[in-house]
Amino acid sequence: MGSLLGEVIYEAEPLQGQSSTSLFQWRVKKGLDDASYFVSLKMLPDGSAGPEGAPKNYISFDLETAEQVRGSLEVCIAECRRLKALEGD
Repeated sequence: MGSLLGEVIYEAEPLQGQSSTSLFQWRVKKGLDDASYFVSLKMLPDGSAGPEGAPKNYISFDLETAEQVRGSLEVCIAECRRLKALEGD
């Protein structure tokens, strides 16, 4: 499932949310065209709510973890830029 809609090139360290079973992870993926890159999010929420077929997922972080989430996103954005520059786009 990790390669759904493209190959995973980079994965930030996964972070735990409020629940011990929750997970939040930024990733960089190569597009199906092998020429584009995407910043992707892998998430297992604290919980879900909503009508069947249209769930809304929620995950909560303390301040320290929220700052780590921001740092992980910044690293993934930089990695996307680096990969794109290597290909001359």
